[in-house]
Amino acid sequence: MKIYYSLLAFSVLFFCIDTGSASFAQNKNLPKKAKEKIILYKDANMIGIGYVHKKQFVENQKVTFISNPFYDDYRYRIKKKDGKAFLHFNRSNKDLSTSEPFISGVYINRNDTPFIKGEMHPYYRMTCEGTFMFYNAKQDNKYILSPSTTGVEVFYFDVSGTKSYRVTDAEYEIHGEKQGNEYSVSVDFSDKSKILSLETQATDLMNLQRFDLYNPDFWKKLKPVEINYTNGDRFIGTVGIITTDDNGYKLRRENIVPRIVPLNGEYTYHTGETFVGEYSPIRYVDGKLRVPKGKITFSDGSIAPENWLSQYDFTSEEWRQIYNDCKSLTEIRDMSAQLEERKRQKEERERQERIAEQREKERRELLKHLKEEARRRNILSKYGAHYGNLILERELELGMTQAMVNEIWKKDWFDHSISTSFRKRIDTWTFNINKVQMFILSGAKSEKELQGAAIFLGVLDIFSPLITPTIPKTLIFINDELTDIYY
Repeated sequence: MKIYYSLLAFSVLFFCIDTGSASFAQNKNLPKKAKEKIILYKDANMIGIGYVHKKQFVENQKVTFISNPFYDDYRYRIKKKDGKAFLHFNRSNKDLSTSEPFISGVYINRNDTPFIKGEMHPYYRMTCEGTFMFYNAKQDNKYILSPSTTGVEVFYFDVSGTKSYRVTDAEYEIHGEKQGNEYSVSVDFSDKSKILSLETQATDLMNLQRFDLYNPDFWKKLKPVEINYTNGDRFIGTVGIITTDDNGYKLRRENIVPRIVPLNGEYTYHTGETFVGEYSPIRYVDGKLRVPKGKITFSDGSIAPENWLSQYDFTSEEWRQIYNDCKSLTEIRDMSAQLEERKRQKEERERQERIAEQREKERRELLKHLKEEARRRNILSKYGAHYGNLILERELELGMTQAMVNEIWKKDWFDHSISTSFRKRIDTWTFNINKVQMFILSGAKSEKELQGAAIFLGVLDIFSPLITPTIPKTLIFINDELTDIYY
């Protein structure tokens, strides 16, 4: 189609024919000799239809121009049948009444400049409504819309007269209106599962030429975009297109539609938070929770400090738990603080427990020291310095009494036999390890102490060959005086 925006030229061929059809024009207030013509501008690949009088299109009457490719090796003519006009060529017919016009409307002339008030399809899938400057020749330095093909080589049009427009696609529809020197841009998606609506403005309708929602360059020509998401989120700012998948492979629209994503601006969450800056979604990556970096205002109106989430040193599982359980930035903030507080309280409890254990250990050691000191004084007081120090060092010496030996080795750990000879009392102590075991078990005051005693006895049984040699096997006392020691 040879049609040029503004002053772009194209060549025009000529062929015109009178018709009696009134299918494309209105006949109100027509001059008496006006006739409807179908004009074949062959070189321009255009068909014009409208009332003509005195070699001019009749003002305030409907005109229609249909884009049509012409080929030099074909013969073209107009045929009429059942009140309809057909373009006949190469043994085929094209019903002009069903053809989508390039432009159609009422022809008017303002200040010697031709306009068509109606509807125009300047680009693929795009429809504009308004008053459009539309001409194909220049005469006496004036633009004209000529029904004659003689010397007509170009068609010009200007979309600046557009009052409203729409662009249709299988996945979306764009529509808008002129607002001052700009055009509103509203996008309605056929699939509203994610994006409910998208609004922006174009400074020039030419920015919508060959409109493709998934062309990254298209978004650079528009003002900040407002996106309303189905879940209630809203974004105002610049947007981009993700054209690759997670593996870096380019997405093709026939199988996977590229995604429109926020880049930089203000993102308002349906949960009440707002974010200003370079947007990124909340995500869990490499064992860490990632949130957008910028100014975050929580749902309670408080503003997040810089790097507010980096203060926490959680494990990957803790971060995953926060990500899975929280539905908003405010919940992430609160749960992180709660988890940190629980960890702090746990650490404080453990610290207090360690302090208590240390104090209890010191108390037991002090009591043990006081007990040992009291025993030392008691032993020295009862048995004197010589025997007292031997007892304290757990050393046996001949001449000790049974009471002295009992301070070192418990009398209850031995079997006892008594005999007399020559008016002498002979006491024999024979070591019995079973009595040692019973002594240890009987001293347990709780189940925990009993378990500890059992463990000790197991160790004692294993190492008894090493331990028992230090314990005397037999002790003999004559008249309460230690006379013999056998190991």
